[in-house]
Amino acid sequence: MPESGCLNLLSAAEKGDSVLLERLIEHGADVNEADRTDMTALQCAAQGGHVDCVNQLLTAGADVNASDKHGVSALMYASRQGYDECVEMLIESGADVNEHNNMDGNTSLIDVACSCPDSFEADGYFGVGRENDAQELSTRDEERERKKRAVRRNVLLLSQAGADLDQVNLCGFTALTTAVRIGNIECVHALIAAGVDVNVTDKNGNTALITGEVSSHVFHTAERSGTALWSHVRVVVEGA
Repeated sequence: MPESGCLNLLSAAEKGDSVLLERLIEHGADVNEADRTDMTALQCAAQGGHVDCVNQLLTAGADVNASDKHGVSALMYASRQGYDECVEMLIESGADVNEHNNMDGNTSLIDVACSCPDSFEADGYFGVGRENDAQELSTRDEERERKKRAVRRNVLLLSQAGADLDQVNLCGFTALTTAVRIGNIECVHALIAAGVDVNVTDKNGNTALITGEVSSHVFHTAERSGTALWSHVRVVVEGA
């Protein structure tokens, strides 16, 4: 397919335009063709949480384990963005749950740990420099709750599919130490419930508890100070 045709396919997947995507597929579009960054339509759809598009592409024969130039697969994109329906669909289609990218060595499970439900205020996700109105606050709260549910479910889906709970990335962190470092409480709960080894150490020989003690000064959410957040993490980890 000419590059313009490939870009049309990727654009439709990125926007979640299932009607256009279906039309392109019916006219012979190669669902596995990638752009200059090795990004495929499936990765675009998964990154945006477009379940219908993900289903269409998989049905049409998209390579579920294709990865871009950074080694990031559709499953990794969906895991990091917190789209549990896409994660489930990709796993059912044979996605490799233990594949890691070639940047920091993150697996899909570690990407879930990076998907912190309370990160929106910190990263300016909702309107930098603007006062939050009632509708925006409601949207923020709904998105946070959605992401909390997705984090727990994604850990469950990945662990049940055979994900290595204690895999260490190139930075020396596991999913648990990553979740503790950024204060992802939902992920800490879910990982412990899944049977993670709380005594696994990172490259510096630190357990999750030690990592949390060191990182507690950077924890901050709109509702809880770093100290209060770390106290909650400590109770969860020590109780495992």
